[in-house]
Amino acid sequence: MIKVSILVAVYNGARFLPVCLDSLCGQTLGDIQIICIDDASTDDTPRILADYAARDPRISVLRLATNQGQAVARNEGLAHAEGAFITMVDADDYLAPDALQKAWNALQADPEADSALFSLMLHHDDSHTDTPFPLRTTQQRFTGEEALLEMVDWHIHGYMLVRAEVHKRWPYDTTCRLYSDDNTARLHCLHSRHVILTDGIYYYRQHEHSATHHVSVRHFLHLSAGVALKEALMREAAQGHLQHPDRVLNRLEVHRWSVFIGCYNYYCRHRARFTPAEQQEALGIMRRTLPLIDGNRIPWSFKWKPWFYPFGHFAVFRFFMALRHLLPHGK
Repeated sequence: MIKVSILVAVYNGARFLPVCLDSLCGQTLGDIQIICIDDASTDDTPRILADYAARDPRISVLRLATNQGQAVARNEGLAHAEGAFITMVDADDYLAPDALQKAWNALQADPEADSALFSLMLHHDDSHTDTPFPLRTTQQRFTGEEALLEMVDWHIHGYMLVRAEVHKRWPYDTTCRLYSDDNTARLHCLHSRHVILTDGIYYYRQHEHSATHHVSVRHFLHLSAGVALKEALMREAAQGHLQHPDRVLNRLEVHRWSVFIGCYNYYCRHRARFTPAEQQEALGIMRRTLPLIDGNRIPWSFKWKPWFYPFGHFAVFRFFMALRHLLPHGK
């Protein structure tokens, strides 16, 4: 019996891939399946994957003919997953040796739990130090909707084992090349009977070359992913899957507005590093996203300052943000 299937989508990940695969092959839980999906890499990734697959029969390798992004690659692997539970590990991350065993044991001790979160540790490459992900809750067990609410604005993270029936019913969101796993994890939470926290450690590598940390116009895809998540949750609400839809959607909208402000500040900081075409792409994403933010769902406690008010017109928003920077200390 395969207990856990692990999806490893990789694109030009040769630098960190061996550490990732060593951590998976060395798991104390032996009944696992490791599905590596090469998203048309052009570096040494294919050779590394072939070498590991030749040494460990639990590893299978799929290769996409063209680069299609994380979501498509993971869904390709998902179709081949045979485990009772499924998880993903990014190719630049790695697991503690007993991470899967601890998560599996916790799930066996709680038969109504359909998802189990790892204990997330942030590994900083520059300082070679580890810091725990700052969970903003003391709760250890959640209903599906409780977990969704906590994950909407990252009170809890989304790295977890998910029961195969749930995972396959809600595959990865392919509307965006980045951040699709965030949206999917939230739906997995919602459709889990219970979600639990475990002691199994997932090491999330922080380095300047990662897709989410490298300065790139792709950073603004976070806004597009937020639109897709809102649409998905509104469908879930319409289908009666949310007991408290306003509570969830209000919290999501506050988070989306915070992300929007963060993206605009990111644009201002790094504008000089973008080409003119990239600048227009970033501005276009922000211009299209702003009218889709529902200011009525954002409490006055958050938007009382003019530059935090969700003006529906992008030019007005930019005016007030520029005014903010003219004031002492940006007040």
